[in-house]
Parts: sequence; C-alpha cells; structure tokens
Amino acid sequence: MSSIHTSLRDQTHAHHAAYHPCAKRFHRQLKGALKGHPNQEHWSDVVPLILLGVRSALKEDIGCNAAELVYGTTLRLPGAFFSLHSDPTTYVTALRNRMQSLTATLPRAAAHPVDSTTSTSKLFSCFHSS
Repeated sequence: MSSIHTSLRDQTHAHHAAYHPCAKRFHRQLKGALKGHPNQEHWSDVVPLILLGVRSALKEDIGCNAAELVYGTTLRLPGAFFSLHSDPTTYVTALRNRMQSLTATLPRAAAHPVDSTTSTSKLFSCFHSS
C-alpha cells in the first residue's frame, strides 16, 4: 500500500521548512541579514528594508530577481528616486509648494445619523440582537 501512496511514507509535513528548499534558503538569508544588522534589539524596524533587499537581489541561477518574476519588472529602490546631481533644496521647495496647494476635503455625512440616546434605550428593551 505504501508503494502506491508515497505520501504515507513521507513523514515531513508540507508546511515544514525542510520540505521546501526555497523557504529554507529564504529563512537562512533573512536570519543572516538580521544578525548582521548593528541594532539587533529593534530588529523589527529593519525587516521591511531587509525584505526589499531580498526581493531586489539578483538570483544568479535564474538571472533575475524575485520582483521580476512576480511583477515583470525590477523594483524601484529608494536611492533611484533621486538623481545624484539634483539639489535637495529644490526638491524640498517643490514638495513644500505641492503640499501647500492641496486642499482638505470634508468627510461625507452619514447616510443614517444615529442618535446615541435613542439607540441605547432601544437596546435595553430588545429581546435579542443580531
């Protein structure tokens, strides 16, 4: 019977890291990056940056990175948003002017305004609630 159903012989669960070599490799890469970070007490603060690095790192065996496989293009890294020859003060001035030109919008009015005094008095007289 076990020769027909090979899953009965295999004692490794599908969600176990040993069953998935890619997950094992990713865990090793993530653990190494976290251990290499100087501020290990606040490791959760650097996880997004580490994940960005993992997703944008070139996989030599397939010749592309994980973002290219998923999205079909490379990720735009934070350093690529700014050119090396641009003046930061002009960027800040343009950003400040843009933010000042934005106007606030008022929230929508509720479709059915609720009177809190009426609602709580009705709750006490109810037999059941759904």
